[in-house]
Amino acid sequence: MRYRRSYRHPHKSRFVEMFGDVAINPNGFDHATVKDVCESFFWIMPQTPEYIEGSGIPYITSKNIKNGKVDFTGCKYISSDDYNELTKNRAIMPGDFLISMIGTLGEVSIVKDQDGEFYGQNIFLLRLKDSVDSRYVFSYLTGVDYVKHWWDKCKNTSTQSYLKSGHITGLKILLPPLALQREFAAFVEKVDKLAFAVRESLESAEKLYRQQLSEAFA
Repeated sequence: MRYRRSYRHPHKSRFVEMFGDVAINPNGFDHATVKDVCESFFWIMPQTPEYIEGSGIPYITSKNIKNGKVDFTGCKYISSDDYNELTKNRAIMPGDFLISMIGTLGEVSIVKDQDGEFYGQNIFLLRLKDSVDSRYVFSYLTGVDYVKHWWDKCKNTSTQSYLKSGHITGLKILLPPLALQREFAAFVEKVDKLAFAVRESLESAEKLYRQQLSEAFA
């Protein structure tokens, strides 16, 4: 099966221009699996901590991985003691990749410093090697059609869709030279910063317009 050369806007054309069709690989770049590019990886399995009301350590599920970030909206909370027990051998660290395994499949986030301490379940964690650019890998996992087709092919749908660990570690990744990975990542970062600036400008303009409109009819 041939996958269309599609990459999520606004980086699609640049990705195709630099790397071509992932399925065809016209430039003859190396391939690797997710397992190959990871220093470590593990499934954050379902646990049975006691949830607490109000403040505590956030405890997330797959549904909290959205739009490339960890969204703590609606999450439960656990005590510091439970958190320390759960994470003594398998902690979540800044820079780790988290992939949703149940429900909405294949959502990816990169853990940020500002996310602070948290834990969860039914999430797969990837800790990449230094030999790959994390921004390139993130863009690949979240934007290439081949990846979406892979998730769709692998998912199990007994009662609720889910991925197995091997489905994630066995995913094939196009692996151009590190210099090209970094070039693409720098382009993505530049475009994202520009998009953010434009959104802020539009929001400020809309706020000013509403303020002036309100004053005009006061």
